[in-house]
This record gives sequence, structure tokens and C-alpha cells, in this order.
Amino acid sequence: MQATIVILGKEIQVEWSEAVDKQLNLLATPLKVEMELYFSCLIRKTVRFGWSSQGQYSAEVTPRLSVAFRPVMTKVC
Repeated sequence: MQATIVILGKEIQVEWSEAVDKQLNLLATPLKVEMELYFSCLIRKTVRFGWSSQGQYSAEVTPRLSVAFRPVMTKVC
């Protein structure tokens, strides 16, 4: 299964399996997935499930799945 969403004017293709889709339909609340990019001396990518959506850029993939992007930048290494 797949869908295309737009966050910050950029298209993002989201893919998930049929097994995941079945599990999403069993959840009491929609699943929220956050992609965090941390920019410092090194770049770190983190994926989190079940975030608090304050100040994040997000889009609904399906009624049962939302995806958010959270860029983090530091001033010093």
C-alpha cells in the first residue's frame, strides 16, 4: 500500500504493508509517526511512533495514519 503526502511543499511517498494496514484498522486511535532530522556536526535521522504534535509539520496519510516531519538544528557542535 502506498500514498503520497505533501509536507512543507515537498512530496513524500509513504509505503506500508497489507499486514500493517490490517493492524492500523485495529487501533483505538490513529498511529502517529514522526521523522526527525537532527542537524549538527553529524546528521541523525530518527523515526518515532506516537508523538505529541506541537509545532510539527504533519499530514494525514489515511484516517488511521499520520506522518510528521521535525527538523532540529543546533547552533554549536
